[in-house]
Amino acid sequence: MQQRIIRARLIQSLIAVVAFAIGAVNVAPAQDAERSSEQTLSDFIHFVRIGNYEVAEGLGRELLALPGGAESFVELVDESGEGARFDRAVADAQRVDRLQGIAAELSRLYNEGRLALARSPEEITRNIGLLTQGLLGRSQARERLQFAGEYAMPQLLEALLQRGDPILQSEVQTLLVDMRGQAVVPLMTALPNLDASDQELVATILERIGFRQPLPVLLDLHNTTDVDAVKRATARAIRQLGGDVNGGTAAYYGALARGYFDELAEVTSFPDEDQQLLWSYDDGLGLVMQNVRTEVYHEAMAMRFAERALATGAGADAVALWLAANFSRETDTPDGYDNPAYPDSRPDAMFYAVLAGPEPCQEVVDLALETEDTTLARQGIAAIERTAGNRAMLSGADGQGESALVRALGYQNRRVRYDAALAIAGSNPVGQFAGSERVVPTLASMIRDVDSRYAVILTGADREAYDRLRGMVEAQGFRALPPADGGLGDIAQSLAEAPGVELVVINASGPRAEGLVDEVRATPKLSVAPIVVLAPATDVQDLRPRFAFDGTVEARAESLTRDEFKATVDRLARTTTGAPIDAVAAQGYIDRSIATLRDLAVSGNEVLNVDEATLQLVAALESATGELQLRVAEVLALVSAGNAQVALLDEALDLSGRDQIAMFGHVTTSVKRIGRAIERRQVGRVLELLDDRRNAERSTSVAALVGALGLSGAELAPIILEDSSDAVVRQARE
Repeated sequence: MQQRIIRARLIQSLIAVVAFAIGAVNVAPAQDAERSSEQTLSDFIHFVRIGNYEVAEGLGRELLALPGGAESFVELVDESGEGARFDRAVADAQRVDRLQGIAAELSRLYNEGRLALARSPEEITRNIGLLTQGLLGRSQARERLQFAGEYAMPQLLEALLQRGDPILQSEVQTLLVDMRGQAVVPLMTALPNLDASDQELVATILERIGFRQPLPVLLDLHNTTDVDAVKRATARAIRQLGGDVNGGTAAYYGALARGYFDELAEVTSFPDEDQQLLWSYDDGLGLVMQNVRTEVYHEAMAMRFAERALATGAGADAVALWLAANFSRETDTPDGYDNPAYPDSRPDAMFYAVLAGPEPCQEVVDLALETEDTTLARQGIAAIERTAGNRAMLSGADGQGESALVRALGYQNRRVRYDAALAIAGSNPVGQFAGSERVVPTLASMIRDVDSRYAVILTGADREAYDRLRGMVEAQGFRALPPADGGLGDIAQSLAEAPGVELVVINASGPRAEGLVDEVRATPKLSVAPIVVLAPATDVQDLRPRFAFDGTVEARAESLTRDEFKATVDRLARTTTGAPIDAVAAQGYIDRSIATLRDLAVSGNEVLNVDEATLQLVAALESATGELQLRVAEVLALVSAGNAQVALLDEALDLSGRDQIAMFGHVTTSVKRIGRAIERRQVGRVLELLDDRRNAERSTSVAALVGALGLSGAELAPIILEDSSDAVVRQARE
């Protein structure tokens, strides 16, 4: 028995030595400049399969560094005959922490190369020629052309419309139907520009594909063509696609524009790619495609179809959708990107919004509230503020009912509430309206809370992860709410007390993270907050498609650095709420709030009564210092609440120097407006200050306050007698 064990151990040792020797033999060529790329590929696959990940890592880096780019790499893999083994090796490597990043890059490089080769005009032309070259050639050509997708459409449409080869035309027609969504937009683009017989053919193909997207184009053609055959073909297609031949073309265009604005999956050709295609038709060139960044593609298409809705008789709805898409385009355009769909020479989005006036902009805000688009809501409010009169601000776009601006006072994001309150109050409303009671408290809340940013951190019971992330969010100026070990219910009170939450950080595995995102979105106060999901690297690839069309959520590997975390948070803030409220922005809100409250108080506005914010203003007075405290005091001096006067005098008595003199002036203003409301305890302290005559300016300000208070003779007598030179009075006093 003992001998068998010894033999087994000797055999194991021998295997290990051989494996090491093989590894050494195979590693050595890795440093050999003459070594072939095919051998490097083969060795990478081999060492992944035997589990020697250290060597595989080096070989993977060599493959990534090969010259020639993605297309050359595809040729290497395909010509080596190692395609199937390469796919398995990459899949296995992505499950190994050490190789995960390299394997993902190799997979991306190979897929990118396959796409580039399939989409090259030469390859497309070659494959179209193979459609009539026997069963095997046709099968391979169809597969490759479908893989090329929209990129093959210019040549496929040209082949479809030629009359000299009916077999090829038939094959292309069948292929286009099988390509489904990849063929729809190019065919829609070409349809209005074709000859009547070709229009009939394309309408039939669109009918067979079965997508509803072409309905407005088919209906538009149906209503404008004079050719009976085209009219019949389009009518048949419209009915088959579920449309109404007698429907309004503008409404159909508007619905399609809205689908693009909402970035629906069915109108996105390449959801996992950085580029999409914009199509146009040239009589000499045929279909023309142009690359555009995915970030601004949907906005470009929404604007295009909104314009067609306007051209066919749509009203303010189409204008509002166009304005909203234009605002979103401006927000989503990457820095330095020259958008081919909207050249830099065109005016900015705000120009058109101001030009359109308040009615369409009210609808922009309506749309923003409906879609919970915080940035768009703020842009729409800014446009309304520049053009709307009092009545237009407070009534709906149709002149009736509650306006979107008023509804924005209840929006989940406080910057929207701030902007709406400032806009409404700035118009000095004179008529009662629903929601008026929220305006003044919202204005007052800015003074104390505008520069406070709050974050929710969800790590379950992992307190170490919570502490680490808390340090990261606090380093960016956020205040972290307490841990929520069992979910958001654990911090319900803290959530209720926070003026707003500007960031949610979730650290969990993939399935758990998805559930937490749903829980966050179901919580009203968090429904529009940007969310950073931190998950194991192996889960991030699965999570990203889940949130691909939600710009408020970003999934990142939990191992990201502090700098990467900061960049992620800043990027989310810019696209969801606008730039973070820094010191300059906070001061701007405070200045506008105080000025607006002062104007309302001076005007005595009965609809927006500043008295309703007395408690908030008193709290701000007690916590503020310096110039800010005096500006708050100026507003409090104009309200009619007696407790404001008491608070002002308490602060004046605790101050010194010029701030004290200025504060006494505000107390005096309050007394002159509403009469004496100070408490008895305060009278004695005021009178004591008159005994100190060393500061003439302060003495005068105190004397003015005493005079405004209208003290009784008994209260004034000690003061007057104190300074008397009459011997009798002096003797009586002594």
